[in-house]
Amino acid sequence: MISSLFIPTSKPSLTFILHHHIHSFSYSTSGRSTNTIVIIAAFAYTNRINHHYDNSPLHRPHNHLEPAKAQWFAHQTRDPAVSDSRAATLFSQSINSYGVFGLLAVSCKVLTLTLVIKEKEEAEEAEEEQEEEEEEEEEEEEEEEEEEGGGGGGYIVFENHNCSNSPERKILWYPLVVVVVVVVAVVVVAVVVVVVIVVIASVVVVVVVVVVVVVVVVVVIVVIAAVVVVVIVVVVIVVVLLVLELLCSLLLYNFVHI
Repeated sequence: MISSLFIPTSKPSLTFILHHHIHSFSYSTSGRSTNTIVIIAAFAYTNRINHHYDNSPLHRPHNHLEPAKAQWFAHQTRDPAVSDSRAATLFSQSINSYGVFGLLAVSCKVLTLTLVIKEKEEAEEAEEEQEEEEEEEEEEEEEEEEEEGGGGGGYIVFENHNCSNSPERKILWYPLVVVVVVVVAVVVVAVVVVVVIVVIASVVVVVVVVVVVVVVVVVVIVVIAAVVVVVIVVVVIVVVLLVLELLCSLLLYNFVHI
């Protein structure tokens, strides 16, 4: 029964309260004192639930017939024809037309809705307490996981934010460290090998160049020496031949004159 009653979604004005909670009753009595009690009951109801609906700018208890509240009442009734004067007329009719039975109806509504609000408050408090407990449990779990990770547990925790019901995935970080170290070592070794190969190749090239130069120089020297030797031999032969020819000529000359 309580859940089926009207629960406003924003701060209600006194006009709206009287119109919504009294207009369904057909009882009518007179008496200013009774009407005053109705107003007091309605104001009590308004003040009781006002602090639950902070999104309405209409909480001005000193003047319940101001245009802003009349406009708000027109908006709540979804009736464009309801103007400021119409809202004021409905309010005055509600005050003057309903007496004791209207007071009883409003009082019952106030009491019932007060119980509803109390239940809602208790439910909200229970939800807040539950959320705080869950947050504390999550913080404790995170602290425990951090302690395990810092004390040699070797875990990296990955939280799946896409699904609140998914468990946290724990991955050992030791294999990751080993893989990283191996990769770094392989890269370093590869770089060292490349550098050594380049250095060796450079040395080999230099040695080959030096050897080639030495060989060329030696060949040139040998050729030059050979040429010199040949020239010397030729000169010697020529000189010997000239000397022999001269001697022969002298011998022949002496032999003829004798």
